[in-house]
Amino acid sequence: MKILWVSDAFWLNTGYATVTRHLVPHLAREHEVVLLPFAGTAQGGFSRELMGVDVLPGLASVGDVEHWFFERRCDVAIVLKDPYAVPGIQGLPVFHIMYSPIAEEPVPREWLDITRNAVRVWIPSRWGIDQYLKAGGDRSKVRYLPHGVDTHVFRPLDAPREELRAKLNPGLRDADVVVGIVAVNRARKLIPNQLEAVKLFMERNPDLNVGIYLHTSVTPDGPHGGWYLDAVVETMGLRGRVVFPEQHYYRLGFTEAEMNLVYNACDVVLNLSTEGFGLVQLEAQSAGCPVVSLAHGAGPEINFLELNCRVAAKHYTVRGSWWGVPDPHHAAELIERALSFDREKIARYLHGKAKAFDWELIAQQAHKLLEEASEEFMPQKVGGGA
Repeated sequence: MKILWVSDAFWLNTGYATVTRHLVPHLAREHEVVLLPFAGTAQGGFSRELMGVDVLPGLASVGDVEHWFFERRCDVAIVLKDPYAVPGIQGLPVFHIMYSPIAEEPVPREWLDITRNAVRVWIPSRWGIDQYLKAGGDRSKVRYLPHGVDTHVFRPLDAPREELRAKLNPGLRDADVVVGIVAVNRARKLIPNQLEAVKLFMERNPDLNVGIYLHTSVTPDGPHGGWYLDAVVETMGLRGRVVFPEQHYYRLGFTEAEMNLVYNACDVVLNLSTEGFGLVQLEAQSAGCPVVSLAHGAGPEINFLELNCRVAAKHYTVRGSWWGVPDPHHAAELIERALSFDREKIARYLHGKAKAFDWELIAQQAHKLLEEASEEFMPQKVGGGA
């Protein structure tokens, strides 16, 4: 089968790029894959000798999906992105699968309309599937395909945590506890609400020297909302407690090995936002670090210690759907609970649980779903091959 994979390019610093980087090489073992990136080079792509698969020039409009689908004689297009990024694809004569997280409730009509002509809708969480069906989605089309983690890279490290903190940032060298937040600086991530939870934890534990590692951009992330976080930190009285990664290096992107160091250096990671899956949460736990997630969205499905913060309020989107706002008092209690575990023992447990989401296993599921779709819509393509 020849697949047109439409998503972020391998080299970008996004969750979609992470999935592409890991899943596409697995698919390419049995199928011919061509990558059409949302953000790529304007002049031209790369040959498979360089990237392992052909990489086309960056997508300029949704019509490019149709153009390259027929120009490269593909059998199916797999679009890994929010459907809002490809409005109008439902009107194109392209045999396609939408692989899309759901991170809002209820699912807007626009989401359903854009996906209505997809032959399959792959959703990476059970919660997302429930929301899709409640909104009137087609039960015959929807399938569960979670994201994964490289458990060989994201693993507990043997070095003392004090040494890892110093490597991460010298400002964390003397901290008794380091709370990490890894999130892009945009509205859905509710970073100030997460900082509020850490502040309450600090007030409950005044004898602890608490450091906060905020792995994000100090300024808002493009058109998606966000905050000038240095001002937020100042307003909240957390100046001197919060450290950021070096901003130029952050924009270039950390390697997965460097992110594994981040998670190993933290005592607990917060992921208190409504997620369609939660790659950060899975990576941190694979690295052996407890995570406090939000009891809304996909988070509880992959919180292996069930550290799920109750929802205090709703934050409404422009489409009328909503995200959960965490209860900071409950989050502070859950941080304390996370710190009560024996880190060495819990790290082994968390890493073991994460192995159920190893990319090799996720790729096997993807192959089965492709074969199922082929049997129904393209029986002549079953078994692979171009």
